[in-house]
Amino acid sequence: MKAKLLLERSMTEDTLLGLVLSTARTFGWLAHHSRPAMMRSGRWATALQGDSGLPDLVMARAGHLVVAELKRYGRRPTMGQCIWLAEMAGVEEWPATRSGSHTVGNVTVALWTPQHWYSGEIEGVLRGNAQPLQVRA
Repeated sequence: MKAKLLLERSMTEDTLLGLVLSTARTFGWLAHHSRPAMMRSGRWATALQGDSGLPDLVMARAGHLVVAELKRYGRRPTMGQCIWLAEMAGVEEWPATRSGSHTVGNVTVALWTPQHWYSGEIEGVLRGNAQPLQVRA
């Protein structure tokens, strides 16, 4: 138990992103992630037009869509990210403390952390044979 918690706490968001993308490719998903770029001023920014907070990953396969925000251990989504997650999940509110996957029809909306990687939840969703999972508040 201690070793698993240590692994969860030490995994960076970028490492989690790489694992999720690799797993998505293995199971035939198209995947998109926008990376920030360094501006001449030295600031990091992601070019966008529209509302900020779009989750990290958008993945599609055979009429199914997975939209996932990724966070390292102990980090919470921004207000903008919570608004996007709630709208896509069709719920009134997505509390910043909620994590896991929420499936409605052919759309799965998720806030995934290293805990979800080590529990097998992410692989289950991407395999496509997972039952809709309870959203934890």
